[in-house]
Amino acid sequence: MMDISLSEIKGVGPARLKAFEAAGIHTVRELVMFLPREYRDLTATVPLAGLRPGDTAAVRVRVAGEAVERRARRLLITKVYVTDDTDTIQAVWYNQPWLKKQLIPGREMLLYGKIEHKQGYIALVSPTVEQGEGLVPVYRSIPGIPPKALRQSVAAALALCEGQWPDEMPEDLRCRYGLCERNFAMRNAHFPDSTEALEAARRRIAFEELLLYQVALRLFRNSDRTGVRIDFEDGAEEAFWQRLPFAPTGAQRRVLSEVAADLRAPRAMARMVQGDVGSGKTAIAFAAIALAHAGGWQSALMAPTEVLARQHYEAALKLLAPMGIRVGLLVGSLTQVGSGHRYPRTDYRGRDL
Repeated sequence: MMDISLSEIKGVGPARLKAFEAAGIHTVRELVMFLPREYRDLTATVPLAGLRPGDTAAVRVRVAGEAVERRARRLLITKVYVTDDTDTIQAVWYNQPWLKKQLIPGREMLLYGKIEHKQGYIALVSPTVEQGEGLVPVYRSIPGIPPKALRQSVAAALALCEGQWPDEMPEDLRCRYGLCERNFAMRNAHFPDSTEALEAARRRIAFEELLLYQVALRLFRNSDRTGVRIDFEDGAEEAFWQRLPFAPTGAQRRVLSEVAADLRAPRAMARMVQGDVGSGKTAIAFAAIALAHAGGWQSALMAPTEVLARQHYEAALKLLAPMGIRVGLLVGSLTQVGSGHRYPRTDYRGRDL
């Protein structure tokens, strides 16, 4: 049931099916594994008088007058005053013409949004109109699928999978670490019954992901898969340390020695360097690059953001370039690879093409 096509879900027609597939989601199982990135907490509403610019909150209000629409360039701006027993403020939406029909004077509404300064007064800007209560999931945006439709599709997928998700984690292991059951975890990761249920669900899913990662690493290390042996002269480690503007710590020396042994071994390296901010993890990464270069190989240092990639690039220019290591930068915003001085075209051994 979990591996059936999303077309079996009510409301997922050809257009939405195509949108899901473009996002890499093809089956009910994959949709259930598409977890929320955050949650809107509707459990506690805030009185209007208690709002401050910059706050994001849920407010229970009633419409205090007629909604007004006006156009400004390409924007359709909808404004209406909303009130509660403590204050009255203005709510503002952009390019949502259907909202005016919902903004009936006297109607009570639950809104969730951000408070901003608007020309000398505060306003609730582009709030969502909420229908439920509790913790509402917020998913990464999928082009072509409105947030409400996405939540409905996930709920339908969960209903199809209810009670059918096999729990492959041994029960004694779950009991030992106080972990909830798999079906409970998936349901409450999307639509939590409470903050406690959400915490239990997220803990179970995170534990399972880390456990599977550790198992995969152990299998990888115990396999017969061979890696590339990188040979470099004795003393290459010390030569790198001599180039640093600071003396390495004993821990840094020990970790680099272990990395060097891995590079020289005939098996693929599977190592994670862990440490606090400022402990020298980047220095170890640069040292490994220097050792690989000494053995005639090219290296790639990956970073999760372009800002961090550029910071590493500038640091590498200062430290590695004087050692004769050609340093290049490749980021997602570059429109062409191979024609600029920042990323010379080379083969995997570092030779120019």
